[in-house]
Amino acid sequence: MATATPIFPQTVKNGVITIVNATGTANVTSYTAGTSGAKIESWIVTSTDTSDRILNIWYNTSATNYLIGTVNIPLNSGNSTSVPTVDILANLTGLARDSNGNKYIYVSASNLLTISVTVAVTAAKTVTSFIQAGDF
Repeated sequence: MATATPIFPQTVKNGVITIVNATGTANVTSYTAGTSGAKIESWIVTSTDTSDRILNIWYNTSATNYLIGTVNIPLNSGNSTSVPTVDILANLTGLARDSNGNKYIYVSASNLLTISVTVAVTAAKTVTSFIQAGDF
């Protein structure tokens, strides 16, 4: 019988990307797990856009994207004191929770998390994704 051994992140990593008008609706890699996998502990998104954006969250394995959720990103999220930054993990249902009640995502070795918008971002505006994670 196997003995349970706790695992802890060994390398702290951040995934930061910005979606602009030229990105269109293409999938953009937000995070690539290391060779032993990763744990996503925080994922926030901000926007300078003057319109709300719908953000699709994808899990990519074996070069195939699988939709795991869709989150509304209100206009000016995190760019105005009246519109807070969007917590992606808090907005995805069905995720595991740690002992403190925080949601997280495990990402298998060398797999990716990608995002896309359903309508291109307005010219000269941005949607920025910031992930805090740890590779095992």
